[in-house]
Amino acid sequence: MPSYERLAALEPWKVEIEWTRPALYENAREYADNADAWLYMILGSFGSSERRIFYIGKTVNQYVKDRLSQPDHLRRYARLKRDHPRHRLLVSLGILRVKNGNITNARVDQIETMLIYTAGCREPHIMNKKKIWVLRTEEPYFIKNSGYRRPLPKEIHHGIFVR
Repeated sequence: MPSYERLAALEPWKVEIEWTRPALYENAREYADNADAWLYMILGSFGSSERRIFYIGKTVNQYVKDRLSQPDHLRRYARLKRDHPRHRLLVSLGILRVKNGNITNARVDQIETMLIYTAGCREPHIMNKKKIWVLRTEEPYFIKNSGYRRPLPKEIHHGIFVR
């Protein structure tokens, strides 16, 4: 990671998210019980084109399979199937690590919002795009996405830095 100097006294949160190989949505509801998966994304795959992000979510105090089985997600799934019938729907889990701090509900929410903002600026079909306007933090972040991260960028930085 490049060396940056923070203009304020706060040290940036160093976050790593390792994204799992996307699984079919229908199968993800059956086995997505990784306790370290604090985040997930629903992707659409069609032919040889790059995958599209349809939704980024968080799982606080529950497994992804439980979150995907809730009524709002069942409605979201039906809408995705209706609006994008030619896409295969996939789910990728985000294994979250905060190298210099603890994972908290507020921090997971901030990270989710930054991911949605980053994806929503490039992907017009993301369903929870309205969340991009609710980031309420002045805390700096270095977020590194690895694994099966596409179409997310490799790194996201939040804050004011100089190099």
